[in-house]
Amino acid sequence: MNLSKHKHKRVFTFLASGLLLFSVGMFIQAQRPNPYFELSKNLEIFTNIFKELNTYYVDPIEPGKLTKVGIDAMLSDLDPYTNYITESDIEDFEFMTTGKYGGIGAALKQTDKETYIGEIYEGSPAQKYGLKTGDQLISIDNKNVDSKSIDDISLLLKGSKGTKVLIKVKDALNGKEITKEVVRGEIEISNIPYAGLMGAQNDLAYARVSQFTQFSAKNLRKTLDSLKGINPKLKGVMLDLRGNPGGLLDEAVEMCNLFIDAGQ
Repeated sequence: MNLSKHKHKRVFTFLASGLLLFSVGMFIQAQRPNPYFELSKNLEIFTNIFKELNTYYVDPIEPGKLTKVGIDAMLSDLDPYTNYITESDIEDFEFMTTGKYGGIGAALKQTDKETYIGEIYEGSPAQKYGLKTGDQLISIDNKNVDSKSIDDISLLLKGSKGTKVLIKVKDALNGKEITKEVVRGEIEISNIPYAGLMGAQNDLAYARVSQFTQFSAKNLRKTLDSLKGINPKLKGVMLDLRGNPGGLLDEAVEMCNLFIDAGQ
């Protein structure tokens, strides 16, 4: 009889201890902030402020501009590598990472207020529709390009593959003004546009790296292997990075690793 009482007492004590631990655990959990609740609450505050501004602010607001300012301010509180890329900037971002963009496939040169067609890429719409290096740009889609920066003019020339753009130029050969309707295409810039051998003994490999886009390290390896096949006794490699705007960090690191592996 006494043993049974002691047994029941131990069971009761065990259950009471378990309930106490469970209660303490639930209390601690309740004290922890719920990240989803906090996020939802702050989004609600942000939305309400937006509505109040839109309804009562003395001047009309620009929702897109205010949103962009708010997002930039939020991200500036983090590291400098976290950025918001808008829809209007996505094409430039894709060009930086893939080397592809929608356009006519021609570089631009500018002197004072005049803008000229520079290098024309092989097989590009600019070449197909008869634009020439040295043609002076007059207008794009009936918009005069005088006093516009190269970036602004490039933006006018860019667009989705298959779309049309009216380009008025002064012909480099006869000086006549002509208008051409050019259908934009997908332009792909080679990340290793030129390579060759240099030096008195052709024992120095030269490679121009235009930007660190997809497969740039792989393409450089193929290029150097090809040059080494021509001259197995290469003494060095010269990488030309002039004008390289950057691109994918992992491609740049992988390119560096090519020479680390070679050194081993």
